[in-house]
Amino acid sequence: MRRSLFFLVLLLAGCGGNGVEQVIMPDTAQPPAQPPAQHVPDITNVVLTPDTVNHMEGNGSVVVAAEITFQDGGSDVETLWVEKPDGTTVEFDVINLSENQSITASFDVSTEKVGMLYAKFWLLDMAGDRSDSWSSSLSVIWNGQSSGWTKRLSNVPYGFWDVVWDSTVFVAVGDDGAILTSSDGVDWVKKESGVEDTLVAVAAFGPDIVAVGNEIVLLSTDHGDSWSVKYSPVSFGLEAVALNSSQYVVGGFDYERTSEIIIISEDRGETWEVVDEDPDQDFPISDLAYGNGNFVATSWRQSSHGGRVKVSADGREWNEILVSEGDEVAWYGMVVHDGDQFTVAGYSGVSMSWDGLNWTQKQTPLLDFDFLSAATDGSKLILAGGFGSSFWGYYLQSHWPAGIASTDGGSTWECFGIDEGYLSLGMAFGNGRFVSVGRTLSANEDGSYFFYNNTGVIYSTN
Repeated sequence: MRRSLFFLVLLLAGCGGNGVEQVIMPDTAQPPAQPPAQHVPDITNVVLTPDTVNHMEGNGSVVVAAEITFQDGGSDVETLWVEKPDGTTVEFDVINLSENQSITASFDVSTEKVGMLYAKFWLLDMAGDRSDSWSSSLSVIWNGQSSGWTKRLSNVPYGFWDVVWDSTVFVAVGDDGAILTSSDGVDWVKKESGVEDTLVAVAAFGPDIVAVGNEIVLLSTDHGDSWSVKYSPVSFGLEAVALNSSQYVVGGFDYERTSEIIIISEDRGETWEVVDEDPDQDFPISDLAYGNGNFVATSWRQSSHGGRVKVSADGREWNEILVSEGDEVAWYGMVVHDGDQFTVAGYSGVSMSWDGLNWTQKQTPLLDFDFLSAATDGSKLILAGGFGSSFWGYYLQSHWPAGIASTDGGSTWECFGIDEGYLSLGMAFGNGRFVSVGRTLSANEDGSYFFYNNTGVIYSTN
């Protein structure tokens, strides 16, 4: 606007009465300067050395060298940033030599947890441009061997899902209505269930043993020798059961309504009632436990804001409780009561509670681990499962171990192994030994294992 007014003044002056023609000078202003070209750095590869270390190697910490290959058209990369697996960041100066080059940076990594550790890398140039982040993984593996566990039964044509001790015998349940019993956890006898439905969970209280599965509830009152059908609900996939002196509480999923459900019987299975139904949840109730006057139910439902459970004092009214809070995806898939307190575990880790309402998170030596089974002998608590199995994803990494054990209420844990490529889905303690039931997984060429084409296995401690 100011330039236009200036030219208008010159034009008026040229029309003056002095008879001298005024000359209007052309606009000599230069066009706006173009911004300098941007050359955003681009990381093309990161190689970690070593990329595999043993648990507690280097007394709990090792130095890892990262070779970062990148491109930068501006040849002005200034700094490398590394976000270590523990979340801390380290800055490295970069001496830029050419458009295509690689640099090496070393940093320490903790080896105190077994599993996959991830580090992030990015570059900044002198213009403030940042490259995309590049993630690279380091595997911390357990270097122990199977200790104290012996294979008691294998290569059966059905997989096992759960096991319980009823004070006299172990009762294991699985695919195709399979039921096996053992008085010592060593020798097993198959029993006739009378059904071909998959049996997913089993619980005992007093003389009653209740097994549940796909559209079926079975009852035995003679230590698993004989079974009767107490309920066969159409479209109900039942995956969890807990008993007390007056109630059977069963959880699962209603496929027809696509809703999470809890049903109860207060007359030893003669009649049943749906007491809790949540159509907003597309995962089933996965486990149930009773203790200290409360029922606690878990679900494989994923949450990006912490893990949750359901709690009920009477089996009828259920309240959802926030167990852990955070920004990472979390879920709790199993629960056990050890006579004093509840323990819930899943991909999100481990938490404990005396009343089912107030929970304390526990740190464990495992990363990316899905806890799927648990048992206690009154002093030792064992949690077992697999790395990255994701339960319904049926994927298991081959790191070992099979689980962790604690004798001080979850303050400290020790890793243990059962067998590589084995997934423990049910566990119980009785007659002086722990029993684990599950499946042998199919091995892949890359060292991972898959759930498909597997066979049932039973292990017990010696």
